Amino acid sequence: MISLLNRIFSAGSKNQKKNRARFKAVISDERFNYLDSVFNDLEKGVFVSDEDVLNAYSQFSAKMASNVVSLGELHFVLTATIASYKPNLAEELLDRPLEMLVVLYGDDLTVEVVNNFITSQILRKDTDAYAGLPNKKAITWLETFFINNQELVERKIKESIAEHYEDD
Repeated sequence: MISLLNRIFSAGSKNQKKNRARFKAVISDERFNYLDSVFNDLEKGVFVSDEDVLNAYSQFSAKMASNVVSLGELHFVLTATIASYKPNLAEELLDRPLEMLVVLYGDDLTVEVVNNFITSQILRKDTDAYAGLPNKKAITWLETFFINNQELVERKIKESIAEHYEDD
């Protein structure tokens, strides 16, 4: 049993390489190739304006269609990647992934639920995230941001829930 558990929890290196490759494939897909050059420039340290980043993200986001869990994973990974290079955009970028989780969890969404979703759907070593994994810098952002910014995340969750149910 212990050897089985060790294999499950150490499987990350193969999965992480595969998932990192999947992330690159998703963002560079010709049908929605809005983010590939932005991410390449950010990784190389080339200046990209906030406006250009947000426009590319919006165009990419508008073209993606899938189930709400997969879109939640995708948008958290995208947010983490962008915010790890441009932390000033984190608050604005949280709207889309939180919107996906409001659809999934309704008004039961909490910071703890967000943390559990990120851990179980994206960061767990044996997971197979829909859009793959971002680079290490973005993974570190995912691992720390929601724990270190609980008040901000709580406020953003409340705003997202209010916006989602505003027509009811």
